Amino acid sequence: MTRISSKRGQMTVFIIIGIIILIGASFVSYIVLQKAEEGAPLEKVIKFEYSGQEEMYHYIMACLKPAVLEGLEIMRLQGGYIYVPDDVEHVVVKDDRNRVVKLDDFGSPKVVDDEAAEGNRVPYWLGDGYLDIPSKQFLEKELGFYVEYETYKCIADFENFRQKGYEIGLGALDVDINLDNAVIVNMNFPLKIKTGDIMFGLEDFNYIVPVDWDKILNAGTDIVLYEIVNTYLEDFTNQMISVYSGPDEEMLPPFAATIPGITCKHITWNVDDVHAKLMAIIYKNMPNIRVDKTNYAKLESENLAAKNFYDSLIYDMLDEDMSLHISHEYRPVWGMDFDIKPKAGNTLRGDMMRVQGMMFIPSFCSAKYSFKYFVQYPSMVSIMHDDSADIDPFTNSFARNEGYEFAFPMKTVIYGNQKREYVPRSPLIEQAESEAAELMKVMNISAPPLFCEPEQRLSQNITIAAKDAFTGDAIEGAEIFYNEPFSTSPCFIDVTDKDGRSKAQYPICHNCQIKLVREGYGEKTAFVSTGKNEKSAYSFLLEPLKELDLIVKQVYLPDFMKYHYETDGFTKDRLCTGEEADDLLLRTFRDIEPDEMVVMTSNELPDGVIIYPLQDTAKLYSRSYTLDVFVWGNATIEPSRYDTGDGGHINMSLHPTGKGTYKGKYPLGNSKYDINLQNVSAKSEITFFAPVNILPSELIDVKRATTPITSANNTFEYKYLLDHDCNISTPTVERTIKLSQTEFEPFLQPVMK
Repeated sequence: MTRISSKRGQMTVFIIIGIIILIGASFVSYIVLQKAEEGAPLEKVIKFEYSGQEEMYHYIMACLKPAVLEGLEIMRLQGGYIYVPDDVEHVVVKDDRNRVVKLDDFGSPKVVDDEAAEGNRVPYWLGDGYLDIPSKQFLEKELGFYVEYETYKCIADFENFRQKGYEIGLGALDVDINLDNAVIVNMNFPLKIKTGDIMFGLEDFNYIVPVDWDKILNAGTDIVLYEIVNTYLEDFTNQMISVYSGPDEEMLPPFAATIPGITCKHITWNVDDVHAKLMAIIYKNMPNIRVDKTNYAKLESENLAAKNFYDSLIYDMLDEDMSLHISHEYRPVWGMDFDIKPKAGNTLRGDMMRVQGMMFIPSFCSAKYSFKYFVQYPSMVSIMHDDSADIDPFTNSFARNEGYEFAFPMKTVIYGNQKREYVPRSPLIEQAESEAAELMKVMNISAPPLFCEPEQRLSQNITIAAKDAFTGDAIEGAEIFYNEPFSTSPCFIDVTDKDGRSKAQYPICHNCQIKLVREGYGEKTAFVSTGKNEKSAYSFLLEPLKELDLIVKQVYLPDFMKYHYETDGFTKDRLCTGEEADDLLLRTFRDIEPDEMVVMTSNELPDGVIIYPLQDTAKLYSRSYTLDVFVWGNATIEPSRYDTGDGGHINMSLHPTGKGTYKGKYPLGNSKYDINLQNVSAKSEITFFAPVNILPSELIDVKRATTPITSANNTFEYKYLLDHDCNISTPTVERTIKLSQTEFEPFLQPVMK
């Protein structure tokens, strides 16, 4: 039986992340900050010239600093988030120092000391079938918004100064955050101040907190990617079950065991007891997980078996960095979704086979124990960076090199002893129905658990016919799935017979989605209602997959956006040069080099992923697709220099040593857009277009390399100096060009021949 489509999407993520890891093996993804002078201050030093200027400056900094420190501590406690969405899947984690994030009277998150509080909501970075690692850009924007709001609220319109006779003109307050080897905060707040006969201005405010968020985020991301590719948490869980199981009521039920004997005695287990034992075993052993090449205490034992056991829990997932401490934790209070089969109610027992004995030989029994575990539970990963600062939000201070500890959860997922993938135990439809219903419970999904149970199939008999869209031939073996509106967890219903037909009852539902899946064909979906007086027969035409020759072209976004702007969306000739719009558009297209790679993923793709140039063909069918496109290749990136405002500077380099020019693999582009393919069966070749931000031939700096063109809301944005009057003797004008998805998408539609 093939998997349902949501599992294809899950495996798509796993494949692409694995490829990115392999590609990036030689790419050191961190930025090294170097101060011009050791021990340089962490905020700008200003020479004050006027009375009241110093008091005003320190008043503003006294609002800025606590906002930054509070925001960083909230991020630490909530898995990187300051504002945790209400509907996000999360774990409630109690902090060891009883620090809890609560809303103040203004609805703003604040850190308080509350020993009685339950804990903080920490969103999953990896769940069952989804990946949700917060990007650096997202974290910077969220912290910037928080700091901006809290600082402005604290300043309170300078009421104290106004009462002293100050006249204050306010500009717009804007905060820019850089989470690199230190947290760099640049606040622009133009002020014009008059006190008596004196007038002066203040504008730029800077603050640096020595927390290496870049290293912490990279380490966390690498750990999640390692779990996706290697499923080490599932391996650990199965290992614990294997070590602590056996044909003994005091142990866990075994994966498989056959016990011969003459007593014919059954061993039984209680499901609730097994559940509690497994939670205790995971709680006890998960802290024994170690990450190689980091700072950890190796577990030793004189017992060779115990030593081998401890050594098996050391995982090589990060580059060497002795400033990092990585730990794993599970607490029973976080819960564990658990089931085990086969079972009879709440009792587990094996299958007993009795053989009648012959003369002088007693009867012989054989007890067969074979159990499948269905387990989901949160695994909390903590990253302590020794060289970062420990933040105290209650005193608005930090302690250098005392360590910043950050944690996030991943969900460990086992279906029927299988890692992150459900495999039915039997091809029989009746068994599959039961498995599907039980699986819905284990997964704790949003759809009502009763919806998929056989008892809910109260509709009239509904006939489904599956036919080849071109030949009209009946399609045998098409799997039929059915789910409620807005639910992503379909129920398995039936499989079409040799005549391409299925006749079955369905749960009563209005506008539910029915889906047909058959290997070699594109999926087919429709919305149906199964009430008493609704239609009782449906016919589905499934389009065969067509294998097309594959070509992928780069689209260089800086040129594409500039030409788009200068030609009014490629509808007019270029004003200053007279070049035709079509020629300019073609000029933005480039071939993919042999050492580059384009990876396109989509839940709608039959195989979930297209990898070019490793693939030279792609199986497709007519429909709309949402593509996530990643482009990797070589890049040459020079360091960038940033002034700190105190007479010093910060050098940022992507080179592993922290100095000099980086040459190696680097993400050239990352975008998401929709395409629509029609009449695929009549075509033999398809050309996709992959937007890129930079080219391997360019010599760029860190600032250019780390400034994305594609935003989170699928828009393109870039700044240019443009010649608007076709006169080289007049100054150019800076313009920020923005293209919405509807503006750029038509030019990225694949070309089929």
